[in-house]
Amino acid sequence: IPDTAGETILLSNAAGTVSANEFITLIGKKPPDVTEFDAQTLFPTAGTLKKFYVELMTAPGAGNSRTFTIRLNGTGQSLAVTISGTATTGNDTANTVTIAAGDKVTIQETETGTPASSRAKFGITFLPDTQGEWFTSATTDDLTSSTVVEFQQLTAGDTTLTATESEQHGLASATTAKKIYVNLSTAPGT
Repeated sequence: IPDTAGETILLSNAAGTVSANEFITLIGKKPPDVTEFDAQTLFPTAGTLKKFYVELMTAPGAGNSRTFTIRLNGTGQSLAVTISGTATTGNDTANTVTIAAGDKVTIQETETGTPASSRAKFGITFLPDTQGEWFTSATTDDLTSSTVVEFQQLTAGDTTLTATESEQHGLASATTAKKIYVNLSTAPGT
């Protein structure tokens, strides 16, 4: 139960070291990707992103920094965190980003100098416009099959699609599911 009614949190972990101009998903554990589409979190409901927190495993080092910027539909936003020098943590609790249903969001890493190699983890607050709503999201680099029915976890950073449904099951408390949004890298065709 959140301290602020209606808020929910989105957590992610860069499953690998972060590098300049790579993209990271808002939910789950997935290696950073050079292709923004492969890291996008697709929002099925409207709301506001705020309170962005970042932690690095290794400080950037003297004269170096890493900046993590929230991107909305391919455009950088004011919600961003810069971590410099000997610091390993940072946050932006002042800025917000307004989200509409169907929007796609990523985190982009940029750097100044030559920061030490590091992994990163992220937390951000999502306040839905409809109190009580929350969402789950999954992304994959795996190509869908045109011949086999495949399954994807509901909360995942980078899972392989599989023909075995039970391998992708998750557990949840009682809830009502509504609204499903899907974004494909290529149209199915005729």
